[in-house]
Amino acid sequence: IVNYDTLKNNINSYIKANEKDIINYIYENRNTYDLTSTQKNSLEEYVSNNLFDLDYTKYLYMSTYIDENNMYLYADNVYEPLGINIKSINTYNDDYTSVEEVYNKIIEKKPCTIEGYQFKIKKSAVKALNGNILYGMLANTDYKDIKVDATEDIIVYVTDPDVFNSAVDEITTVFVGSDEYKKYKEDKQEEIKTTGTKIDNIYLKEEITIRKTNISIKEKIYNNPSKLASYLLYGDNVKSSVVYAKSDDTISKLALRNGISIEEFFLSNPSFTSIYNMFYDNQPIIIKKLNPKLSIVVEETRVEDQDIEYKIIEKYDDTMIKGDEKVEQNGTNGTMRVRQNVQLINGQIVYTDPLSNETIKNAKDKIVLVGTKEIPNVGSTTSWFWPTKKPYTLTSYFGWRASPFNSSSRELHSGLDIAGVGYGSPVYASNNGTIVLMRSIRWDYGTYIIIDHNNGYWTVYGHMSGFASGIKLGDTVSRGQLIGYVGSSGAATGPHLHFEIRTGANKYANVVDPLPYLRK
Repeated sequence: IVNYDTLKNNINSYIKANEKDIINYIYENRNTYDLTSTQKNSLEEYVSNNLFDLDYTKYLYMSTYIDENNMYLYADNVYEPLGINIKSINTYNDDYTSVEEVYNKIIEKKPCTIEGYQFKIKKSAVKALNGNILYGMLANTDYKDIKVDATEDIIVYVTDPDVFNSAVDEITTVFVGSDEYKKYKEDKQEEIKTTGTKIDNIYLKEEITIRKTNISIKEKIYNNPSKLASYLLYGDNVKSSVVYAKSDDTISKLALRNGISIEEFFLSNPSFTSIYNMFYDNQPIIIKKLNPKLSIVVEETRVEDQDIEYKIIEKYDDTMIKGDEKVEQNGTNGTMRVRQNVQLINGQIVYTDPLSNETIKNAKDKIVLVGTKEIPNVGSTTSWFWPTKKPYTLTSYFGWRASPFNSSSRELHSGLDIAGVGYGSPVYASNNGTIVLMRSIRWDYGTYIIIDHNNGYWTVYGHMSGFASGIKLGDTVSRGQLIGYVGSSGAATGPHLHFEIRTGANKYANVVDPLPYLRK
């Protein structure tokens, strides 16, 4: 439309050069169209004459009409409206209504139908987090309310079953990658020799039913797989915007600032391949929020090399004042080869099952001298202990994400989800401090602990299977001390530790991203 004059001139030049061929083609194929002889003559006349005089208004109208009514191009027949019962009546009365008049009266009352297929995506009631309350973001709020959200079944109409199947293929390609999906379908995936990923299974979480039916032309009928795929991914109103990054931005910061998950960032910006990718000033970034109608479940076997992060060993020195620290030996990371089963829904990890691990290179501990002229209940502000054993997998970062319980609901994930360590594995205090809350509830954090580090920082350990023997409210715990065990209590999709760092005047203070603290 922007280049309408140029396009129109090109069209006119083409028609003038090929007018005879065009009219001959239409004439030779006239019997393939359901047209009367008068309509055929009118069509030939229009092509040979009127198209030369096509103005912008007509062009725009025709484009819009074809786009909005594209299903007619694929409908061989038009049928009676739904709910119409046609009966034959024998009569000697000559005063009767003609077929054409009956037809016109019917379509005034109800729209006609075309042949097609109805796909029903059955949605069962799911436990959904109340998105109005964020983890630890509101004063005096320990937990989220949980409600049951019974989502209505989704009905999709298509002209051909392949339209739906192709749309699902397009969506799966978005989350899996075209090369990987093709290899999976053709059974040409290579076995994992050192490190890598192999897809074991792909399926839809929802129950899908299909039936052939007559569809009212008032319904939204899809005959284009890409348009259906867009609806199934983003809903009716696809909202996309462009923001501009700064050179000191990170993917985590950009995602958090714009209310999307890190997974959504990668889907909308495929040129980025790692969470550690860097930006340049004013780099354009696409922001698009998912509202998926389907859940594409992918089960994978993954073998990857992970860092064995060095331990920080504290040696207490009674000649140093409490709070003073000195590094006696620098630490270096080791390497561990980890094999695990991973389940993803719409590109987001929801479950991991550790299978085996092998140490390739041992880590070297960092040794820190810490002053202890009195029993330390004040934690370090610069050195934090990793709260689980190694190896581990971060299944969800700090920031915005689609709720794992209801994909159409969004939430601010207030910490790190650390998985892949196994159900019942130990949970350690990340720093010295005082236990100020121990609680077990049915939803939200489940079985969890809050520790006050008496320096303006607080840590939260959620979804545990139980507390360590002997610990109680008010106890002073030391850095690296066993306080509980990994579980899946509360609002959890599988065994993992939900870990938060809060900062402020009380245990309900503001949450911060724990990753920069743990990796100092």
